Amino acid sequence: MTCQGIGKDPVTLWKQVSPGFFDNMRIPIVEGRAFTDQDIASAPKVAIINQTLASRYFPGVSPLGRTIESSRDNVKMEIVASRSI
Repeated sequence: MTCQGIGKDPVTLWKQVSPGFFDNMRIPIVEGRAFTDQDIASAPKVAIINQTLASRYFPGVSPLGRTIESSRDNVKMEIVASRSI
């Protein structure tokens, strides 16, 4: 998903969560992996996206390994999983 510029990117909600969040909240990971203790500030940035975003911006292909970027802070994140809605 290419960054289009401030005010032009699709509106998405970003939240930071810790390892175990998806298990504790009983939110199934559809494809890929959950966050781990190795996903720390000094590690490459990773993201888990929902199926709505996956189907809208990566139709017919797996989003795993692809990157997304926020135009606000220009941080690129590798998609490591998609979760149910």
